[in-house]
Amino acid sequence: MHSLTRFICCGAVVLLIGCEETQYVHVGPNWESLQQLQPGEGSFPVEVRGPEHEAVGEKIEFSVRSQKSGSLWVVQVDPADEVSLVYPNAAAKQAPITADTWQQVPPADAAWTLEADEPLGTSIFAFIVTTGDTDISDILAQGEGNKTAMSKAVRVVTEGGAWGMAKQVLKVQK
Repeated sequence: MHSLTRFICCGAVVLLIGCEETQYVHVGPNWESLQQLQPGEGSFPVEVRGPEHEAVGEKIEFSVRSQKSGSLWVVQVDPADEVSLVYPNAAAKQAPITADTWQQVPPADAAWTLEADEPLGTSIFAFIVTTGDTDISDILAQGEGNKTAMSKAVRVVTEGGAWGMAKQVLKVQK
């Protein structure tokens, strides 16, 4: 019995170590809305590769692949619970994505870059691919400074037809 107890305790330690880099950090209602957003029936797979940690000033690049072609929306909620539409943006008005092709964000030939910046801490990025005419940029722009912007954007995406999503958490440090 003693060795079974020790095995269970060791197993708990391994589980705790394995859970050390959790993707859930509650910083506010926008983070909560994005974290809880899950594709439902009729959704399709989207994959993302990118860094989990970066220092302030370092360039950030992601690679995204979607099972279906459509429009790519990259939304960030930062450690202060502020929402921003990273892509498309003022320098890139559209963000098409081709099915089953890895696409770099920002694109290799882009006139813009992503850099790790303050506030320090953990941000969550959502890479949402929509296949219809769903446009979440207007909703996010209208909601700047408004804590309901993310929940409105989430509602538009989920009601807008076929879509897929992947998430990536990034911790910015000095």
